[in-house]
Amino acid sequence: MLFEGIAREIQVHEPLIDSFYGPDKMLSLIEMLQVECDKESERIIAAFIKNRQYESKAKLVERFSRNVDKYASSEKMDALELDVILSEVTLMHTRAELYWRYLRRRLNAANAKTDEQRKEATSEDMSDEDRRKMEEAAAKEKVERDRKLDNLLNRSLLGTKMQELSGRYILMEEYYMKESVAKAMNMDAREADYKVAEFVVCGLRMRYVEQWGDCA
Repeated sequence: MLFEGIAREIQVHEPLIDSFYGPDKMLSLIEMLQVECDKESERIIAAFIKNRQYESKAKLVERFSRNVDKYASSEKMDALELDVILSEVTLMHTRAELYWRYLRRRLNAANAKTDEQRKEATSEDMSDEDRRKMEEAAAKEKVERDRKLDNLLNRSLLGTKMQELSGRYILMEEYYMKESVAKAMNMDAREADYKVAEFVVCGLRMRYVEQWGDCA
């Protein structure tokens, strides 16, 4: 509910920002909210790492991956143990990405409002040169706001923590996929052996019936 709460705060304060400060101040609101978002995100991710033993499982996977031939199948971590963890990390990444996209949409909407206000305030008597300079200044301001938002999100504590999770996630997902495929292939091989054995038994039974008749 963290990201939803921030979205509600933006929706509540956006009209006030527009009325009293101008839509170009939306980035300032986002910066203040991101500080609180980082604090809560750090607490939530730390709890996840602790409760799911994320780091210890990642270290085990790394050890198994480096010494594939050293461990027997029974000694390796069951890939199913990672299934829930990987699903939860994927969900966190998805929600964080949706949150970042939402912030960019709100900033783009604020930029559009700022441009509209500037157009309305433009005097008909303004020379083409002054109009061009004003448009160039507005474009530079927009680029600068977009750059600041990108830096804010990429360097935020939320972004840093998600990158740390991603590094471990890739390693565990690779292990999960390899073990799942190997397990599936072993099951197929056992099933094929069972079918061959069943076929041989049926063949012997038919041959017995042909030679000695059905005792039943």
